[in-house]
Amino acid sequence: MLGWLVSLALAASVAPAQEPPQERVLVAGARYQNVVFQGAPWQPGRSWIEGRGKGNAFHADLALLAGDFEVRARLLIEEVDGASPAIVLGGRAIELDPQRVPRKRPVDLVLASHGGRLTLRVDGQLVSDEEAPPADVGRFGLAPGQALVQVHQLSVVGRLEPL
Repeated sequence: MLGWLVSLALAASVAPAQEPPQERVLVAGARYQNVVFQGAPWQPGRSWIEGRGKGNAFHADLALLAGDFEVRARLLIEEVDGASPAIVLGGRAIELDPQRVPRKRPVDLVLASHGGRLTLRVDGQLVSDEEAPPADVGRFGLAPGQALVQVHQLSVVGRLEPL
């Protein structure tokens, strides 16, 4: 009986397991879900949504929590007159400048946080590697800057919760 009580007490004192990572598709072709537009809404194209102009960002209506995650996107940056587009992670903007991300053709981006590192890959090539945020990221999304950006696909895998 005493062993059973000790086992029960130990089980109650163990921290609850973290929520497993979830996958959410935010943009698939001209369809989107779990997305909130800031400024002007992005417009649907044949197989994408597109936005342009500073202040016309969009973000997920989900918060990205601490830990490993991957944000995957297939997008095309048509033109830039001024500020480059950026992936927004909480208060941090990861600029998609022309030295890292080609213009006028679709590219596959993977922004990943694994093992304390935050990496950005463009068409499989590593273009950025830095320290990952140690805490919850919070809101995440895409800001077009002064560019015309077409998003064909956008998904996230990680620990998520509603904003």
